[in-house]
Amino acid sequence: MMEAMTLVENETGTQLAASCYEGWRGEWQEALAALPELSLFVLIDIAQEPSLLQQIRASDLPSACLYGYDADAPIARGTPRLVQIDPLRDEKLLSRLIRQSSSRPVATVIAASCSLAMLLSHLRASMDVQLEGHDDMFLAIWDPSILAALIGTNADKTLYVEGPVLAQEQAKALVGPIRHWWYWDRKGNRHDVAQRIAQSDILAADLPLQLNSEQVEMLVEASVPDHLIYHLGTNLPELLEKLPTEKRYEFVCQQLKRARTYGLEGTGDLVNYVAIALAFGAQFDEQAEVVAILRQVKAKKLGFDQAIKSLPEDEMSKAAQVPDLLDSPK
Repeated sequence: MMEAMTLVENETGTQLAASCYEGWRGEWQEALAALPELSLFVLIDIAQEPSLLQQIRASDLPSACLYGYDADAPIARGTPRLVQIDPLRDEKLLSRLIRQSSSRPVATVIAASCSLAMLLSHLRASMDVQLEGHDDMFLAIWDPSILAALIGTNADKTLYVEGPVLAQEQAKALVGPIRHWWYWDRKGNRHDVAQRIAQSDILAADLPLQLNSEQVEMLVEASVPDHLIYHLGTNLPELLEKLPTEKRYEFVCQQLKRARTYGLEGTGDLVNYVAIALAFGAQFDEQAEVVAILRQVKAKKLGFDQAIKSLPEDEMSKAAQVPDLLDSPK
């Protein structure tokens, strides 16, 4: 029975991924009919899927490292890469990228009326921002959760930070020559963050963008869930593997919000909180003895590292549940 259930789940996932590509292709064809001079590009986070680098090279596709390193330099192997792609000739690779991106933050797809060199120059200028009270930094525009938070989209209900982080004139500057910029959220839904802005009459801000402290805080917070997933996958993979990949981001977001209610801030404390939730269940903090301990943490009378040592592990083990998403997050 379990094998049959797994087969059905895999088939459903494959069908969903295929529909993601077909849905995007229809939207692309409409965009091309409206503006025939559009070229197509993919912005790939190679670190998410290193095998793509070899396929890009084998296909002899025009590409460049977003950070400015020589494309063939060893230091560029794990960096984001901008690739110009022919949707007809390279349909197999494009289909693979979109299908993978429907469940993981592998790539975003860009339609722009400019050359690869021009788009690369624009993206580099756009992501190099000046921060109020901080050193300059790069915006992780290749990451869908950061891109979506920067520009904001009401339709994406999976975001931890909904945004928009940028003011409208800043978003206009970020989009620049881009007419469509598609990404897929953690549930496989497609979003175009550029179309509305590209068609607006808003005057673009000057580059480099200058972000205030509130915008910086929003961006830092938007990156936290994926940082926690990375730390868990690196240090506690056996716990993270209790959840299927498609549920991990939402689970971490839910638990992160619960952890914040107890005043937890540091990465170590947040990783430990989520790890406990994976080990003992999403609502471990509602057990009577745990409630009393976390109340002290919230009141700053007890550090979370000390609280962990005080947790009634035997009692928690008896009440432990398989980790899953909460219907109504705390």
